Amino acid sequence: MTHLINRNMLNPVARRWVVDRMGLLASIQHRGRRSGKQYLTPVLAVRFGEGFLVPLPYGLQVDWFRNLTSAQECVLVWKKHKYAVGKPQIITLRQTQRAYPWPIRWIFRAGGVNHHVVLINSLTNRSI
Repeated sequence: MTHLINRNMLNPVARRWVVDRMGLLASIQHRGRRSGKQYLTPVLAVRFGEGFLVPLPYGLQVDWFRNLTSAQECVLVWKKHKYAVGKPQIITLRQTQRAYPWPIRWIFRAGGVNHHVVLINSLTNRSI
């Protein structure tokens, strides 16, 4: 049910804010844990400490996240720069310390998006 609400109600509103106004759209380049195939998955991302914060609106069982936890590394493409990131750590929305703009935090609270992953930049704030 939450997935349907997100897809039909919250995602269109969030997309308008995220892409048009806040520039939070990113993508994760990752390798399939069984196939070894390269994948590119669109995600939201914000700077967070020495890396990035990415929400997990569909939970911990999505393929890109499982591939990431298996490999412990990936490439995050954000604002036309590539970052080698890894060491995924799960945190809650409360632990994000207001890293997201308030409209996004409100949407996450309303949609029950409580899991987020912190990805540490391997090259310490430098793009590859």
